[in-house]
Amino acid sequence: MPDNAQIFDSINMGTLILDHNLTVLLWNRWMQHYSEIPEKKIVGKNLLEFYPNLAEPKYRRFMMSVFSFGTYAYFSQKLHRYLFAMKNPHQSADVLPFMQQNCMAGPIRDEQGQIVSIYITVQDVTDNVAYEMKLKEKVAQLEEAFKRVKQLEGIIPICMYCKKIRNDREIWQQIEEYLGEHSEAMFSHSVCPDCYAKKPWRTPK
Repeated sequence: MPDNAQIFDSINMGTLILDHNLTVLLWNRWMQHYSEIPEKKIVGKNLLEFYPNLAEPKYRRFMMSVFSFGTYAYFSQKLHRYLFAMKNPHQSADVLPFMQQNCMAGPIRDEQGQIVSIYITVQDVTDNVAYEMKLKEKVAQLEEAFKRVKQLEGIIPICMYCKKIRNDREIWQQIEEYLGEHSEAMFSHSVCPDCYAKKPWRTPK
């Protein structure tokens, strides 16, 4: 295990170290816990044995570019969702089955300045993504409610006698039917005091 492994284990973030052949040299405690792959099982083995999907060009470029150019590489959740397929440990697992991740890779050099390995960090951003999804849902609901309110703006043609409203299809509707179609309002029918006194439902003698 590389030096300072205890420090890597104390970090609340996934950390792994790979050599040029993508052999795992370090697999910290965070990675063990969330990947459910023990350190003893994966260290010394090729990463692709456990995550064969990382052989795809977009993933391989992410890792190998660090070896080739010695620069840092970023793997954004907004573009790729996650690098390592791990179960979502949060309450949002029903909508996001896998943990959402931001990942970064950087070079590790020897005393001569040669790149001998790379490290990759894995940040769990699932809660942020779930919050953004809920926020977008709320915004969509507000926009829909606003559209319904807008439909009731302007001049509404209503019959001065029976109080029916003419809709945009030139059909006369009962007022409660019209408002029910154009708003979230619900109606319960009762009788006002004036009408109760007149009792219009009685059949004239």
